[in-house]
Amino acid sequence: MRPKVVSTILLLAVCLLGMIALISKAFRPQTTTSSKDGGTVARMAVVASNPVVASVPLPVVPVTSIAPTNAAVDTNAAAAHAKYVHRRVRELEGLAWNNDVESRDIILSELRTNSDKTIREAALEAAVQFDDRSVVPPMQEIAAQTQDPEEKAKILETINYINLPSLSEYMAAHPTTPGAAQNSTPRPHGHHQPRSQTPAQPPGQSTDGAQ
Repeated sequence: MRPKVVSTILLLAVCLLGMIALISKAFRPQTTTSSKDGGTVARMAVVASNPVVASVPLPVVPVTSIAPTNAAVDTNAAAAHAKYVHRRVRELEGLAWNNDVESRDIILSELRTNSDKTIREAALEAAVQFDDRSVVPPMQEIAAQTQDPEEKAKILETINYINLPSLSEYMAAHPTTPGAAQNSTPRPHGHHQPRSQTPAQPPGQSTDGAQ
């Protein structure tokens, strides 16, 4: 066979093989999923075809392990606030036994600005126990600014109580005389010393004036 004929046949064979390769590639089915999705689909197919594997339950992640519930957060906040209120009430009770201006101003500040009603009530009681009428003018201003009618009435009632004369003041203004009628009731002493002492009776003189 001539060399030209052999070379022509070989060239045609190579071209034919190339055309077959191109045709097979063009008609090969293409997948649109990624390799990760393909692996997942393959695993799902294996599970579906194997009843033993399909019967094994998948692990379930509990919701509580992902994030704390709102109920737990609310409980912790309520406990912390209750602890703060208890501590502040005890502090106000201690300040009521002092005689200095700083303690008085702290009591009045809590009564004016604290957002917790329990603490404001404790501050109001501490203002009474402080036993100093210098708290009255600031308390009158606080009462004028208070929006709660019930709380405002309590403050005004407390102011009236503080303005009552103490026992020593009442006794000094109303000396005891035989048959004298007592028309009003004095305010009991607070924890501080009375502002004036009751006049001492002469030795040997009884309360009814007899020798």
